[in-house]
Order: sequence, then C-alpha cells, then structure tokens
Amino acid sequence: GVAGGGGVAADPIPQDLGDVAPPDPAAAKGRGLQPRPETGTRYVAPEGELQERMAEIWQELTGFEGIGAHDDFFSLGGHSLLATQLVARVRGEFGVDVSLNAVFDDPTVAGMARKVAALRAGARGGAEPPAAIPRVPRDGRAALPLSYDQERLWVLDRLEPGSPMYNVPVGVWLRGPLDVAAAQRALAEIVRRHEVYRTVYVETDDGPGQVVLPEMEVPLPVDDLSAVPEAGRLSAVRARHTDEARRPIDLAAGPVVRARLLRLDAELHALLVTMHHIVVDGWSWGIFYYELGVLYEAFVAGKPSPLPELPIQYADYAAWQREQLSGERLERHLAFWRESLRGVPPVLELPTDRPHPPVQSYRGGMHGVALEPDRMERLRALAQRERTTFHQVLAAALQALCFRYTGQEDFAIGSVAANRQRPETQQLIGFFVNTIPVRARPSGRLRFVDLLEQVRTWMAEAYAHAEVPFQMILDEVRPERDSSRNPLIQVMLGIEAPGEHGPPPEDHSGLSVRRLEDGAVPTGDSGTSKFDLSILVNEGTSPSAVVEYNSDLFDLATAARFLDHFLVLLDAVADAPETPLEELPLLLPAERRVLAEWSEGAPAEPGDGCVHERFAAQARRTPDAPAVAFGAERLTYAELDRRADGLARGLRCAGVGPETRVGIHLEPGTATVVAMLGVLKAGGAYVPLDPAYPAERLAYMLRDSEVPVVVSREGLADRLPEFGGEVVDVNGDFPPVSREGESVVSPDAEGLAYVIYTSGSTGAPKGVMVSHRSLLGLAGWHARAFGVTPEDRATQLASFSFDAAVWEVWPYLLAGASVHLVDAETRTSPEALRTLLLERGITLAFVPTPLAEGLLAAEWPERVPLRALLTGGDALRVRPRPGLPFALVNNYGPTETTVVATSGVVEPEGDGRPPSLGRPIAGARVLV
Repeated sequence: GVAGGGGVAADPIPQDLGDVAPPDPAAAKGRGLQPRPETGTRYVAPEGELQERMAEIWQELTGFEGIGAHDDFFSLGGHSLLATQLVARVRGEFGVDVSLNAVFDDPTVAGMARKVAALRAGARGGAEPPAAIPRVPRDGRAALPLSYDQERLWVLDRLEPGSPMYNVPVGVWLRGPLDVAAAQRALAEIVRRHEVYRTVYVETDDGPGQVVLPEMEVPLPVDDLSAVPEAGRLSAVRARHTDEARRPIDLAAGPVVRARLLRLDAELHALLVTMHHIVVDGWSWGIFYYELGVLYEAFVAGKPSPLPELPIQYADYAAWQREQLSGERLERHLAFWRESLRGVPPVLELPTDRPHPPVQSYRGGMHGVALEPDRMERLRALAQRERTTFHQVLAAALQALCFRYTGQEDFAIGSVAANRQRPETQQLIGFFVNTIPVRARPSGRLRFVDLLEQVRTWMAEAYAHAEVPFQMILDEVRPERDSSRNPLIQVMLGIEAPGEHGPPPEDHSGLSVRRLEDGAVPTGDSGTSKFDLSILVNEGTSPSAVVEYNSDLFDLATAARFLDHFLVLLDAVADAPETPLEELPLLLPAERRVLAEWSEGAPAEPGDGCVHERFAAQARRTPDAPAVAFGAERLTYAELDRRADGLARGLRCAGVGPETRVGIHLEPGTATVVAMLGVLKAGGAYVPLDPAYPAERLAYMLRDSEVPVVVSREGLADRLPEFGGEVVDVNGDFPPVSREGESVVSPDAEGLAYVIYTSGSTGAPKGVMVSHRSLLGLAGWHARAFGVTPEDRATQLASFSFDAAVWEVWPYLLAGASVHLVDAETRTSPEALRTLLLERGITLAFVPTPLAEGLLAAEWPERVPLRALLTGGDALRVRPRPGLPFALVNNYGPTETTVVATSGVVEPEGDGRPPSLGRPIAGARVLV
C-alpha cells in the first residue's frame, strides 16, 4: 500500500485507546497470520464433499456462518485481498491453482467447487499439480538474487541515496504495564524467524544481490518523555515518529528495520517501527504485529515461542519468481499487458499549482479524513449490487474524478495486487505487492455503473497477470519517458482492507494496542510522495481516506480539495450509480456557495436603444465638453456629433442601412472615432480594417465580412485590396443635414453594432458580431464600476482592430468624459506613457499587460490624477507594490463576450499567489 504520515487532528492523547492486538490462532484462521500446514499436505475429500469444504473455507475467511452453495463471496464482505487468500487456501488444501479471475467470474461456493473439481480431474488425467516453492541453498555470505520488485527499489535507492521515500513507518500506542525486556526479546525473535530482517543488499558482478546474515541486532531503545507536559505529549510523539520516518536506511549495511519505544508514563508507551519497503508490504505489517503480540505474551509468561519455523523464506520466493517469470509463461503474461495497454497516453494531465520541475524531487505531504460508517456501508452495498468489490468501486470513482479534472478519455491509474496466491507466501514478511495499471476509458455520457463494469473486467483480467513486475510492464509497453514525472502512472490508489495492517482488537497480558493514526492521517510523515497524487483508503475499524501529494506540484489546500471532491463523488455514485460521469457532483456545499457568488455578475443595466442615440443625448447635455483628442487635434461633443452626422448622410447615400457592415480603413486619429460613430448613425455596423495589416489578411476580412462600403481617406484608400464595393472618404463634403436627426437611422437594441476579427492565433481569424445591447451593457457596467463622470480623462492605446479599443472609447463617450488617443511611439514606452498620463491628467487608463508591468515598475509621485490602471490581454505576472498611488485592475474576457468578462482590483504583493482575474462583470456568468 501507500505508506507515509502526517499529523492527527487532536493534540491530547485519547484516553480510550481501543485495542488493536492480535487474536488467538483460531480467530485468525484464514487471515494468513497463523501457521499453515506443511507444503505437500492436501485435502483429498471426495467430489461430493468439495462444496461443503469450500463453504467452510469461506466461513473461516469471512467470519459468516451458515454459508450456502449460492452465496456470493463479495456480498459476504470479500475483497481483493481475501480473494488472494482464498486462492492460496484452495491451492494449499486441494493442490490446484485457481486464478483470481475465476473468483471474480463465479464468486459462489458452488462455482468455486466446480472449478476445483475440473482442475483436479485434469490433474488425474496426467497434469502435474503445481510444485511447491523450493528452498535455495545458503552458502555463507554468497549473494542470492533479489526479487524483481526488490531490484527496482534497490535501483531507486541507488539513484536517491539516503532518501526516505521508501521508508514505511508505523506506530502504536501501548497502554498498560509493559515488560520492555519481553518486547525486546519478541522483536529479536521476529528478526531471527524472518531472514529479510537479517539481509543486506549488495552489488555483485552479476548485479544486485541479497546476503542473509546469520544474525543481526535490532535494538529497542527507550526514550523517556515523561517530563513532557501532558498537553504536549502527542505532539512530541508525532515529532519523534516523523524523525524516525525521515532517517535514512542503509540497504548495504542494515538493519532494514528499526524500532524505538517512547515512555510517556508508567502505563503509556508509543512503539515506533520503521522498515524499508524492500522488506515489507501492507500484508507483512499484519504478520509482524500478530507475531509480536503472540511472542510478547509467551515471553511475559516465561514460555518459549509457540510459532513454528517457516517452511521457506523470502529469498526462496525471490529465486523461484525469477525462475517462473521466463520463457513461454512470461511471454504469455507480457502479451496481455502489451495488447491491453497499446496506445494508452503516458501522461494524465492533472491541473497543478505549479509546473512539473525538470526532474522529480519526490517531496511530498499528506492529508486525511475519517470516513463515516454510513458512507462505507453505502459503498459496500453498491459493490454488492453490482457484483464488484469495494476496491473496484474506489478505482472507478478515482478514474471518474481524474476524467472530470482533465477531460481525458484514455489514461491509466495505478492500483496494487497482493501477489500472494501461493500458500507458502501467506505467512512470510516481505515485499510481494505489485503495482498494476488500470486503464480508464471514460466519457461524459458514460454512466458510472458502466465505468465500474469496465474496471471490474479490467481488474479480473489484470489480476491473472499481476505477477509480472511493474518494471517489466514498462519495459514492454515503452511509454515515452519524462524525467519530470513517473512513467504511465501519475495517480495511485491504495487500499488497506480489514486485517491488512493487523488483526482485530485484543489484549496481550493486560496491554492494549492502538495504531498512531487517530482514525485519519498516519503519523511518521516521511515528507515524500512517490506519485503526483495517491489516494489511500483504510477499510479497518477506523476507516479513513488519505491523499499523499507531490508538494512540488500541489499545495496542501489543492490536495485536500482533491480528496474532498473524491468523497463527494463517492457519495453521489453510492446513491445514484446510473448518473453519467459529466453530471456527477464534485463540490462541497461551501464551494457551491462560493462558486455561486463568484460565477454570477450583478444584473446587467438594461441595454435598450442604440449606442449612437446615447451619444447624441450626451452631446446635447455637454456640447462644448472635450470628447476626443489626438496630438493637436481636438473635437468637442458637438463637433464629433456634427461630423458623424455628415458621414452618416454620405453612407446612407452609398446604400448603408440597418445591419449593413461597413469597413473602417483608417489610421489612429479623431477621424477614426468619427467613422465609428458615423457608421452607427447610418444604421450600419463598423468593421475595423487596420491599414498596418498585410494585404492578404485585409483581403480575407473584406471577403468574409462581405462589406459593401469602406470608410477611408485620400492617399490611404489606394492601399485597400480589391473588394468590389464603394469607398467613402471620411473627410468628404457631404450634403448638410436639413433638420436635427434626419441622417440618423436606429436599428433596435439587438441590431449589430460592430464586427471585430480575432487575431487568428488558433486558426483563421473569426469575425465576432456584437449588438448594441451588449455594447451598452459593457458601457453601463464600466461607468458604474469605475465611477466615470464628465470630468474623467481616459486613454485609448489599442489598435482599433482589437476589441480593447471598443472598451476604451464607448464607456467614456456615453458618460461625457474625454478620450485621449495615444500615438504609436508613446504606447510602446512605459516611461513616455507615464509622462503622458501625468501631463494630460489622465484619471483612467487601459494598457496591455506587458506595458502595465513596465508602468508598475516606474517611479510615481505620491499623488497623481490616475485613479486606476486597467490591464488585460496576457497573464499578469506581478502585483503592484505597496503605496502605489493608483489601483491596478486585472481584466479578462474573450472577444465573444464583449471585451470583458471578469474584472478585479489586484492587491499589493506579499502572499506569493498569482494575481486574480477578478469576478464576473455585470451581466456575465463565469463557469469554472
């Protein structure tokens, strides 16, 4: 499983510690924790008794009595680990190999009995029963081969010498009178019984090997913490456990296991045990604590060890594994993985807080929560209804969450297989567990129950080939390697099934035992993470869910949110498994409230009428107020209105009416604003055509927009590509207007106001059509948000062919303010622009992001007319320094949403987070 640590929630040491001591041998029967019959002992009942004996085995494994022929193994609480034990029991008692796949295919007593009968019939027909794992000769200090999985960990240890990444720490509270000498003797006996604890790992001419030493001392030092105040004891224990978890283990020198006792008072101790993953897996911890309890009880009573010698040791298994995984057998397994993983993408692109570093550091952290019994029961009920396991439900839910986070419809997550199908391995401490890829092929409309069926089918097949080490799978599939992340699997699922880390509670000579998890996060945090994200679910007496995360990529809050969303999704599928994946809820109630607050802008101001009508009303109110300025050019509201009226008359004569698109082919200047307003007054919609654009782009825009008329000027019109329409000179001598308003044509509010072409950076430029109502909505929000009055002075920097120019002009002209156009030379220099802003007394200015960052770095007087500097267009990388005399407002919005969708003041630098894009503007809705 995934091991590691973190803190527990409450600081005071709980008084009711509960019990997690091993049971008596009878209660442990079937859990892989008690001695097995010697290899070669077979149950040879007649065929008619097979079903009865099979039911007895199921009873021993599940704890249920009165099991019938058609009872379902998984409905009785069976899970993947129990299924592994079932396979091992069948082999040990009947002498035949039943695959895990067979358990999943027909998980009934009758079905398993039929399978065993068929296999035994084959054996009588000449097929040899599977041979027992033989012992290999020991020759002093001669190196024996490593298992394939051990070899992988040895290589990783050589690449990261001293790294605690594969340290596996577990701790327990011991309440009651403790005999330290008996505990030390019990630990020493376990080290003697299990050679893996007396093994060192060396490099030979043939590669890495293991040397079993005749003896190795594993001391049990006692640290006295009784002087620590009671309120701080738990924190002190956590700190010691974390120190132990992070202290390196030297594989070449040993020992690979260490232990420490912390004495808090006469009847309260904490036992801290740390092992290297090369000698332990989740199953092994159960064996370790069972044997420790049995031996401690015997030694306290002055009795010898009641445990028989082990028939084989882990080194025997390692040699046997290498012999088995060869030839046709290996090729058959590899062929499955080669075909089933063909074409799977090597990367699951989870959104991260920070980019992947060039090389993984494996720094990490943990966060966990307790799981309510009701939630666990509902998920188990779902597994039973769908004839799957709890493990498979979690795997499908994690795939669904990753799909929702990434949108990927093909990827793999990691899971684990116990790999203890052989009866000889059931009682061994060692590293057997194997990582298996679980391929996901989700889609938005796929129901969760269908995804669960995918996972069930995949796991049933994969477990039949799970003895192939993960490294071999990688070598066969050959995913594209990237030093910044793990190959193929970046997200891992680990399950601790009931009993995996120790048997049910029981006292030992008046001593009660409880692990140091407090129901949620383990203590002993190694500060590492093997994957980008790992989810570990403990099904035991205190169910919990833990997320282990790579802290180079994720903040704690992000990892915690991932776990929260996983649990919300689990609740949803437990209640409604028929729900399509795209409709499954993820958010907590508090997140939904925040999302509602941030997603919806204020109601939009009614955008009735037309833009030019609003301008004409403002011109009547302030005819002599300055409207537009460019260098020495100045136009008052009355002058701008009059010139636009004249141009509108000329456009009407050229056939322009409602919805007619009219090109504006002019350089920056007051005439461009006249042209924009004149086109609107004629009832048309303007289409900016920047003369600086290449001829090919202009020709495309003319064809695509189908403009019949273009406004230009003498000397510039000759540069227009041929378009088959009419050119109207913006400075032409148009007939006078006979009476006020005669030249104005007003479409309704839904009528087209302008067409702006996108940059085409993601393909061909696209003409975005915006109505008068939308433009008035933008102008109304802007005026309210920034308190625009006739006294305000604003800048206009953007090319008129970009939608930012729309925002820079109309909100101000409709509010009676003045717009100051900026020449090309000034708008490329932060220093020159700063001077212009100060000299012109500009109060509001929009500048593109790179230019804004230059202005933020400039020196400013303590008091300036500028109230707010608006920016957007690129990702803002900096925040304003404290004391800057104006506000910085960050904005975002695609052209299609009428320039701006979100806006917000950027707080001064200090917290290290990137600047926000703000909140939705009035009338906008933002979906995250």
